[in-house]
Amino acid sequence: MTESHRPFDFSQLSPAERILLVQDIWDSLFREGCQVAISDEQKQELDSRWDRFQSGAMSAAPWPEVKNRLPRE
Repeated sequence: MTESHRPFDFSQLSPAERILLVQDIWDSLFREGCQVAISDEQKQELDSRWDRFQSGAMSAAPWPEVKNRLPRE
């Protein structure tokens, strides 16, 4: 890699800070209207999951509820 493209040293960040960084990067891509290509198989899986959710065959929980169930650091 060139001098300007050295990998970032993530070891200085806590796990929580790394997650926030990934979130910020993901959000920036969304704001910029970045389109992510998915394969036909991925699209079929997403469609299948959406159909199961819509029919009531699969449930979901809001993120704050899921987050509260995760073990603490």
